[in-house]
Amino acid sequence: HVSLGMRTMPRVSTRAPKGVCVALGAFFGVIGLIVWASFQTFARAAEHRSVIGSFDHLDPAQRHGVSRNRHEPRFGTERHGGGVGSRVGIGSRVKSVHEQHVLEAHEVSDITERSTARAEGSVSSSKEIGDEKTRRERERVDASDATSRDDSSAPTCGDSKPHTEYWGDVVAAATPATNVLTSAECCASCLATSGCNVWVHCSVTESNDPSAKWCDQQCWLKRVDDPTSPTAHDRGDTTPWTSGVLLKDYDKSKIDANQGEPGSDVGEFADANPGGAKLVTIATSEGDMTVRLKPDWHLPSVKFIQRLVTEKGCAGGSCHLYRVEPGFLVQGTMASFTVAANTRTRRGPKLMERGDIGWAGGSAGPDFFVYLGKFPADWLGHDHTVFGVLADEQSLAVAEKIVGSDSHTPGGANTMRFLREKLSFDVVAAT
Repeated sequence: HVSLGMRTMPRVSTRAPKGVCVALGAFFGVIGLIVWASFQTFARAAEHRSVIGSFDHLDPAQRHGVSRNRHEPRFGTERHGGGVGSRVGIGSRVKSVHEQHVLEAHEVSDITERSTARAEGSVSSSKEIGDEKTRRERERVDASDATSRDDSSAPTCGDSKPHTEYWGDVVAAATPATNVLTSAECCASCLATSGCNVWVHCSVTESNDPSAKWCDQQCWLKRVDDPTSPTAHDRGDTTPWTSGVLLKDYDKSKIDANQGEPGSDVGEFADANPGGAKLVTIATSEGDMTVRLKPDWHLPSVKFIQRLVTEKGCAGGSCHLYRVEPGFLVQGTMASFTVAANTRTRRGPKLMERGDIGWAGGSAGPDFFVYLGKFPADWLGHDHTVFGVLADEQSLAVAEKIVGSDSHTPGGANTMRFLREKLSFDVVAAT
């Protein structure tokens, strides 16, 4: 046996160390967890998108649980110096927005349950609407009975303003259960509802506006602190709303602080000058304007006008018209050389309307104006003492003719407009 003298080589293992195996196992385990979590997230997202898709395809009125055209109160009213100031009804708006978001969140979470119970819910909703209509109808009947039993001073549904939308804090929002066909029914609902003194109704038929289908038959019940001085949010031929007020549910003592007592500032013709005229004529070279005097609005002013007639107080050209504003007024003075001017003022009993006559600038006269606006002058409030009204359309036509006379604005653009030549007139008894 011959030895070659070679050293024996050590044996080399081909197996991985135990620590490396553990590390690799942990690594692939983490990868597996990540893949599983991603799959679950994707599945949840897909399910959520499906729910949101179903939610977005609902009718907006169903989704929010409210009317498609909300009529939230935007403003209330408060007094400033005898007039009417506006303030934003922030509280009502914030509350409504909060409620809407709560409704939306609730609808998203429960959309599947409502889909399976839609038929049952529809039957229940119909029953609730029927019950609500029955209740409101009973309230209107009860209010009608109560009105018939009450004295003549009780508020009644009378004058209403078409193509006008009044402001107010919402007492009862319009819902399908409270929809009514006519403005008279809406007023009756307001009369029967505690706290309501302003009502707003929409009708395609009454407004003669087919485009008003979005609000047709809606009846909104509202409240203001002073229903004798409502403020219009919108008005005009394209406004589908009809509005009205009821003199109830307000602090009358606060509003009537400057009303005057019968026999002093207000009264009847029996309290005026004996034999004094009830109708007078403002006679001008452009035509005559007949005025119906209103002692129940302001008795001292009526007495003054009556004296101008009987004592020929406008003789000598002291009475004349000097200012005109298209769509607003014709203004003049009843200054007399022989009859002492009126010295008393009184808060106007209502918003001035087309044809009403009052003393200018909130004064006691003798400067006066005839209001010629198309809608009630809510921006003037009750700041003017009013004492008469043009008696007929012919008188209004004469007033408009005078407004169209030659005039100018000597102060420049957007300043008062004056007749180039003053127009003298006389005040005589109407024939």
